[in-house]
Amino acid sequence: MSPPVALGNVVLAVNCFVCETVDMLNQFARICDGKLRSLSTAIRRTEVSIALLEAKLQSIDHTSNESVETVIPLENPVQDSVKLEIPEK
Repeated sequence: MSPPVALGNVVLAVNCFVCETVDMLNQFARICDGKLRSLSTAIRRTEVSIALLEAKLQSIDHTSNESVETVIPLENPVQDSVKLEIPEK
């Protein structure tokens, strides 16, 4: 059997592990916080844009029943095709 590890070495190893884990978790928390802050700002901007668009839509006069229709002519491929005439011999 091998001799037991000295108590000081065990304490040092556990202490290093705890410190590195805490540093990693703090860095992860900072990154998450920054991303959440950016996302919150983007959501706030989107909400403001939606509010402005809703205000513009409400300012349109809904009492007029006039509608604008756009008519798109359909092309007839038979009429637009090129007719070839073959001369008779």
